[in-house]
Amino acid sequence: MNLPRICHKVRSMAWKALDQAKVMSKHNSTRTILSATAILGSASVVTLFLSLIRTKAFALLLGPSGVGLLGLVNNVLTSGAIIAGLGLSTSGGRKLSEAGARGDLHSIGWYRTVLRTSYMLLGITSLVLLWLFQKPISIHLLGNEANAPLVFWIGVGVVFSLAASVQIATVLALRRLSDYARIQIVSAFLATVVGVGAIWLWGQQALMVFVLAVPLLSLLVASWFVSRLRIPSVRLGARDIASHGSRLAKLGILFMAAQFVISGGLLAVRARIEWHYGIEAVGHFEAAWLLSSVYLSAVLSTMTTDYLSRQSGLVHDDPATAALINDQTRVALWLCGPICVVLIGLAPLAIYLLFSSKFAVAADILRWQVAGDIMKVMAWPLGGALIARGDGKGYLVLESTAILAFVGAVWWLLPSFGLIATGFGVLIMYCVYLPLGRALVRRHVNFEWDRSVISDALISLAAALATALAATLNPVAGGGLGILLGGILAFGSWRRLQELVGKDGWRTIFRQSAQTFDGPSQ
Repeated sequence: MNLPRICHKVRSMAWKALDQAKVMSKHNSTRTILSATAILGSASVVTLFLSLIRTKAFALLLGPSGVGLLGLVNNVLTSGAIIAGLGLSTSGGRKLSEAGARGDLHSIGWYRTVLRTSYMLLGITSLVLLWLFQKPISIHLLGNEANAPLVFWIGVGVVFSLAASVQIATVLALRRLSDYARIQIVSAFLATVVGVGAIWLWGQQALMVFVLAVPLLSLLVASWFVSRLRIPSVRLGARDIASHGSRLAKLGILFMAAQFVISGGLLAVRARIEWHYGIEAVGHFEAAWLLSSVYLSAVLSTMTTDYLSRQSGLVHDDPATAALINDQTRVALWLCGPICVVLIGLAPLAIYLLFSSKFAVAADILRWQVAGDIMKVMAWPLGGALIARGDGKGYLVLESTAILAFVGAVWWLLPSFGLIATGFGVLIMYCVYLPLGRALVRRHVNFEWDRSVISDALISLAAALATALAATLNPVAGGGLGILLGGILAFGSWRRLQELVGKDGWRTIFRQSAQTFDGPSQ
């Protein structure tokens, strides 16, 4: 009996089994990511299409100056909701997701009561403050005192947004992704009908109807879906709500500060553009920013919905956390890379279809913003990992440093390069974000990007930059190059996805999408 040979054989079999387990784990992780992306992505495509209709109608009816004012109003509403919410939607949503992962419906009802009551008080307070200070807010943030009446309605929008966030967080805590997809589609459809109809009938006077339609209808539709869930009603005294609400706020304020810095940075950039070039230039920037944000959010927001929930359930499993960051980044690059490159090449056509020929200047901005989005795809799982770990300070440092780099770059480059400086600013922002985000995540997890992820990112970024440069010199040549390189990337992505999901994997994925993400029975 040759004992060393037997030991060697056993060890070889063990390593082989471990390698197979790792491969199966990666396949299962990818299938879960793709299953969530399939169901939410379908909803996002519909939502994106409806958003394009709303934006196109607004641009045709009111032109660049109207789009510029819309951008300012939306920015103030977003900033107001961030400040008023004190980050409770992030810290409270994290607690709801943890309770949902345990199947603890009582805790979900408990935290939901805390959030709902806290947000009711915070929303009313913010509405009163905005009404009291509507004139200075209008002068400094909306351009002149004539827009002061809009500020009160922005406060109403803040109340609707806070209330809707509680209902949506409840749906996501139970991983009812099918319901979340339905909420997106139904509310977007109703908001399109109401918003476009109001603008068509009353013009710019109906601006706030257009703006408020989205949060109000999201609230109403989400509330209807939540009412169908079997969540126990939990009554809490004022002392309990104040005590536990303040605990959530201690962590939430850090997330709120990070979100506020981002919103404030974008507002500073818009103000700088308005001061330097006028409100029409803000409209051109807004057009490029909306298009680059909307198309990317159709993929990233879809994946984030599932990603944050899964990361919150892995807070005690460091290897699994690191593996999930890599898996999520890999799939996001495969899905977004080809789209980015094609969009860069066809930027003038995209701007024309979404807005009008009056927004032609926005195409140059869009190209470089989308080139920066390649790095954004790599960056967003890092921020999500910090949120899941409850590292509010790290997340605040990361987001604040990155947005300050963006604002500083735009303020410095704008006089020399014009509006295209905003695109360069996005590139600079994520050049700062990536190394800093990696360093902050490594404080919690021994994380490194896989070589394959780095390789995919470099190839996609090189294709994006080459297309942007070619399109800047010759739009027709850039368009052809974008289609060619985007097609090559798309083919490569498809081949790799096919290898991971297997022969019958797609059938399994779509079956899982239809059946799995429904949480507890109704």
